[in-house]
Amino acid sequence: MVPQDPAGAAFAVPSKIYSIMAAARPFIATAEPGSPLDQLRAASDAFVTCPPNDPTAFADAVERLIADPAERARLGANGRAYVERHAGRAAALRAYQEMITNPVSPDEIYEPKKACKSPSINRMISSKCRR
Repeated sequence: MVPQDPAGAAFAVPSKIYSIMAAARPFIATAEPGSPLDQLRAASDAFVTCPPNDPTAFADAVERLIADPAERARLGANGRAYVERHAGRAAALRAYQEMITNPVSPDEIYEPKKACKSPSINRMISSKCRR
C-alpha cells in the first residue's frame, strides 16, 4: 500500500514505488486522476489506484486484489517489466550512452524536444530543467 498526500501528488512519485515494481509486487496507491502517480499506473499497468482520503475505495481495492491471485501476478510481472525497460541498469546505460554519443549544447537542454532522440531523457530534461 502506498498512500500519497494529495498536496504532493502534483509533482512527486514516491521513490519506493520503483523498488516495489522491481520486486514484481502489485500494490495499491492513492492518487488523484491525472497525477504523475496515476500516469505511471497507466503507463506500467503494474498497480491499482484509488482516490486519496477514501478509505472505502482503498478497502475495496485491497479486497479485489486479495481475491484475484492471477491479477496480482499480472500486475507484478508488468511492474518488473516496466522497471527493466525504463529504470533498470540497461535503461540507465542506454540513456548515458545516448547523452555521451549525442551531446547537446547548453541552449538545447532547455528545449527538451531538441535535446535528444530518447523519450525518457526528454521527460527527465523537461521535468528538471525549466528556465
